[in-house]
Amino acid sequence: MMKVQLHETNLDGKPMGETGEIISGKDVMEIVENMKRQSPFTFDQPTPEYMKNMLEKLEGKTMEPLPEDREAAAEFLSRLGSHGMIRFLPDDEVTEMPNENGGEPCADKQV
Repeated sequence: MMKVQLHETNLDGKPMGETGEIISGKDVMEIVENMKRQSPFTFDQPTPEYMKNMLEKLEGKTMEPLPEDREAAAEFLSRLGSHGMIRFLPDDEVTEMPNENGGEPCADKQV
């Protein structure tokens, strides 16, 4: 199982450290598919189009569509990583995000 952390961005589109959702998959293609499903705006997009659009926005240049294969998915994830948009996680790293209030349940929540 592979895992990446998709970093949240500030209003300027810059990644904000080690924040964001953990996305996992059995391989790079499944991770890209799961990333695509994070937004209703990209959910139904063909995977090559999704990768192309993301990289065009990130790199500010027009690109040809990428093929739909593992090599293209690996290149896509590598380029996102080089821009600080994702972080590759080791299999044994804890993937639970800490509770905002230090782990204590809210007063009105049942545990």
